[in-house]
Amino acid sequence: MSSPPSPTYDDAYAQLIGAFHSSPPTLLEIEILPSSFPPQILHESSAVGIPKSLLVSLYLKARKTFFDHVSSRDSNLYHAALQSTTIMLLFDPNHLTAANFRKRHIQRFSGKQTEDAYNGRGAENLAKAVQQELRFLESLVTSPLSAHAKSSTLWAQRLWIVQNFFQLAVGEHVTDEAIQMENARHGIRNLWDEELVSVMKAGERHPRNYYAWHYARELFWLVHTRRPELAEGTQSDWKLLGDSSGLVHRWCLMHPRDISGWAFLVFALEQLRIECCDKGRKRKRFDDGIAIFAPETKGFVKKYEWKGESIEWFLKAIKTLDIVE
Repeated sequence: MSSPPSPTYDDAYAQLIGAFHSSPPTLLEIEILPSSFPPQILHESSAVGIPKSLLVSLYLKARKTFFDHVSSRDSNLYHAALQSTTIMLLFDPNHLTAANFRKRHIQRFSGKQTEDAYNGRGAENLAKAVQQELRFLESLVTSPLSAHAKSSTLWAQRLWIVQNFFQLAVGEHVTDEAIQMENARHGIRNLWDEELVSVMKAGERHPRNYYAWHYARELFWLVHTRRPELAEGTQSDWKLLGDSSGLVHRWCLMHPRDISGWAFLVFALEQLRIECCDKGRKRKRFDDGIAIFAPETKGFVKKYEWKGESIEWFLKAIKTLDIVE
């Protein structure tokens, strides 16, 4: 039986562009395959595989398309330039020109500069663009692509989106005030939980992923400053930090050499101490919430006879937090 004919570069280009621009946006798991594979895109469900040699050819085509039409006033040509940036960033995750063009595209939606200026149809289109960008970036930083997982450009791009379009990132764009407040309470927590999972997954793709964990720190400060009026009951920073610290601690025990993960855990515990102690809450609440981390970590070291600087640093660092063991 003869094998099916290989698609042309134009077909592969269109197929890859289509995978990145599905509606609704889909989280993809992308893998760069050896050049020995046939020159075609392998796409099944959310999994995408592309041979390295084919990606090089598609990048050259995308780069030419981008620079030919980057300043075009024709909407179709402009859209082609925008789509080409997805392949450019897939090939080179630190391509600043492509990343900045995508920023300007979102900023200039309907000729406006900030989300506050949008209303009606323009706001709906902006919300879709923001969600599309977040999903695209998540696909890159969580896929088995080592350079992308630790790309300072991609993480900075993601932080810029969340900082400048926070309301849209948490899906708060509704007109009814009561519904908006309820969505905000759940949306902010959901955003934090989902982003933390993405950070940990990126940490698995590229160990000691400073840029990913730095993004988590910056996101915490953003959530902290945007939610004072929403911090009621189970939505308090104490609850958020307590749950997150336990999740990150389990991740660190599975990746005991990852100093970046341990450093973020110390950061989270520091903020938890401030939230519980320095703001007048009972000290016992702090002790009961996180004192278990030190003995659990020591138990791990003893059980597996583990020797590593990262865990040793963590155990020394939490002593400065005055945690009861």
